[in-house]
Amino acid sequence: MRTPSYARQQAGFSLLELMIASTLGLFVVGGILTLLLSVYQANQAQSQLAQVNDNAAMAMQSLTTVLQAAGYIPDPSSGGSTSTEMPATATYANAGQYIFGTYGGGSASDTLSVRYVTGLVPQVIGPTLQDTQLNCIGRGIPIAASNPTSYYIFDQTFSLDTSNRLSCNYTGSSYTPSSNSTLIQEPTTAYPLIGDSSTVTLAQIQFLYGIDTNGDGSADGYYNASQVTSGNNWGNVISVQAKLIFKNPLAKQAGQPATLTYSKIIVLMSRS
Repeated sequence: MRTPSYARQQAGFSLLELMIASTLGLFVVGGILTLLLSVYQANQAQSQLAQVNDNAAMAMQSLTTVLQAAGYIPDPSSGGSTSTEMPATATYANAGQYIFGTYGGGSASDTLSVRYVTGLVPQVIGPTLQDTQLNCIGRGIPIAASNPTSYYIFDQTFSLDTSNRLSCNYTGSSYTPSSNSTLIQEPTTAYPLIGDSSTVTLAQIQFLYGIDTNGDGSADGYYNASQVTSGNNWGNVISVQAKLIFKNPLAKQAGQPATLTYSKIIVLMSRS
């Protein structure tokens, strides 16, 4: 007896056919999900790389602004000088010294300390005006410290903090030359500038110092902080090579380095 044709048409898939189809479907879906995950991870890594580039640019701009102002005094024509307006401190061994650093030994990060003076500048015509110098966090002299008989010292130390961020430890002090007295107006406070532990990780910061020992305006060479100190050459620093070393968000990709290094030579305007 022959089976009617309509019965054969209504027959479903066998169990084996369903299993094969399900397995193939899982492979297809799995492949699509893997592709989507790879695209997502690649986009995330590229976004993090863009953040690294932005952070490096901001950090270099902050370092440039501060370093170019190193040793600045508001009104040298009135007889002021770095030696009279920048007294010796625990950081700066000599009066008039405006740059100092520590060497991390190559594996740990270096530190960089810079100071300069701001205040009220006498004008030929009209009242005295406040200087336009800014500190590492973009602030000027506090209004309460605007005293024409004293100067204001911006003192900043750049370092890598425990959260892998470039940090500026800032202290603001007023200095009165007539009494040779310094009064801290803004206590030392750490201000994180760039970097965080989740998306942008700053692995290390390094500083090398260009030394001019013969006064020709060109650096004889670049040396770490320990070498500068041992040679008693902090007064001969004319430029700084800053290096920021970030963890590479693309490091897991083939051929990519573990870190990315951003480097810039910054000339001290007071010595140019």
